[in-house]
Formats: sequence, structure tokens, C-alpha cells
Amino acid sequence: MQIKPNQSCHEPSLTVPPIFQPSGLALAELAKEAGVLLPAAANPDMLLQSGASLETARSWHIAYIDHARYTNALRTTKAGACFVTERFAHLVPPGTVPITVRDPRLVYAKVLARLHPEALRAAPLLGSPDVTGGCFVHPLAQIGAGVVLDPGVVIGDRVFIGAGTTIGAHVVLGPDVVIGWDCSIGPSVSIAHCSLGVEPQQVVLG
Repeated sequence: MQIKPNQSCHEPSLTVPPIFQPSGLALAELAKEAGVLLPAAANPDMLLQSGASLETARSWHIAYIDHARYTNALRTTKAGACFVTERFAHLVPPGTVPITVRDPRLVYAKVLARLHPEALRAAPLLGSPDVTGGCFVHPLAQIGAGVVLDPGVVIGDRVFIGAGTTIGAHVVLGPDVVIGWDCSIGPSVSIAHCSLGVEPQQVVLG
């Protein structure tokens, strides 16, 4: 990728991207993710779109319980399904499908990762791949293909950024900093004298 240092600022786009809507997972898929069988009376095609707390969950939500302090909330939850241990399974109300697992919190986290893969990586606020408008990029910096730089980024001498990485607004990368492939650096971070997401010997600086 060719980058022009001190490239002039681009006008921001006024196009508003559509709000992401999770497609959801069928109850059978949730059980498969948990490695358990569904109760015989459960509808395997019931769609769960997101996670929620026991108190706020509705029929399209999955919830979990892992401590006795939440048993009152479990008794009245309106979640479509709930990850529980055997200890709490008998407290799940009739309108909620109990999915009995050993570690409800862990399985819940895995399911949320399936439902919301976009949350596993911070999205750029304003930048676009291969665009450096509003940023300072040192002539000797090496920037991989598809790197996203939000406005105000400062990249110093001999910096290396691996392909697919996102650098948030107003980040400062000091000389010789190495950032690996498919990383994400949040806004207003300053980094100096270190390598992140990659072993230094993996990088060949030209």
C-alpha cells in the first residue's frame, strides 16, 4: 500500500450506515453451542436475538444465572431461554426454556460472541481502509493493507502496522512501535517503545 505522508484531509461522509441487526440463533444452535440437549418440550426453532439480564430479558433474549442472589429474578424472568446449573433449573419459570450447563456465564459469553461478532472488535469511528486524511504518517512508517486510521492519528518514524488493524482517533504511535495484524487500538492512546500483537522477530522493516 502506498501512503502519502501529510496527505490533505478528506471531507467526512454524511452517509449514515444502517444499524446492525443481529440475525439471531435458533434454540437448537444455542444448545449445540452449550454442548447439551434441549428439554423435550422446547421448540428447537425458537429464535433468540440477543442477551439480557434476568430482570430485563424478553422472549427473544437469552439470560443466565450463576449465583443464588439472583434466584428471585430468575423466578420472574421473561427470557426466552436461560443458562442455569442443575442447582437452579427447578426455579426457571414455565415461559422460559432452561438450558442446564456446568458454567452458565462462560456459555453465555460464547453465545453472545456468536450473536454479536461485531462486538469482538472495535469498529472505526470515522476512518476508512487505506485512507490517511487528517493524519500524520512519517515517511519511513510501514502501513499494511486495509489499515483503518481515524482522524488525528500520528504515526512516527519506523512504525510498523500490520494489515487489517484499526487505529482510533488521535492515537499517537512513537518511533519504532510495532502493531500486529488485525489489531484494534482505541481512541486517544499514546504508545511508545513497545510491540503489540506481534513478536518483533516476525516483522521485517524495510
